[in-house]
Amino acid sequence: MTSKLDKETYLLTELPAILNVTYLTCHSYIKTKRLKGYQINGRWYVKQEDLKNFLKAKCNIEESFTKNGLNKELTLKNVI
Repeated sequence: MTSKLDKETYLLTELPAILNVTYLTCHSYIKTKRLKGYQINGRWYVKQEDLKNFLKAKCNIEESFTKNGLNKELTLKNVI
């Protein structure tokens, strides 16, 4: 796996901590196509841009997206 892929991509197992939901909920988002994901060798991945679009659709957020700061710097507003 390239470093570019690592910086721009999240494993499905990383998403529960970011979204504050369970692993199964994250998996359900992908299976129902609410969140765009793709599978390589049995592992699910979500691109940072797709996660950003999912969060924008779910609620209004201030944009401050970095790989390391995503789960720490999101400011949620008007949660639906």
